[in-house]
Amino acid sequence: MKYTFFDRLFIVYFVAHIPITLLFASQVVFFDAPWIPSVMKSILKSAVELSNDPLLLMGLVKEKREPWMISFFAMELFLQVPFFFYLLKGFIQRNI
Repeated sequence: MKYTFFDRLFIVYFVAHIPITLLFASQVVFFDAPWIPSVMKSILKSAVELSNDPLLLMGLVKEKREPWMISFFAMELFLQVPFFFYLLKGFIQRNI
């Protein structure tokens, strides 16, 4: 099966964004979860320090967490990630 340039581009995009979304969104939604590895927490901390992103800062500082932002991260985690898998499968199998 031959993939076009844009097929490959979208496949790389979805493959790259699934772990990134899982890494960041899960830590904001499940803030105090004991099952989040310390490596993930340190990656988030490094990302916040490098980018000074106030939205990702909510993943680190409990006092800065806003309900509206947690809901956006939850939608990203529970709606966007499954949709990424669906689209990735579609691009690989050429069904979309």
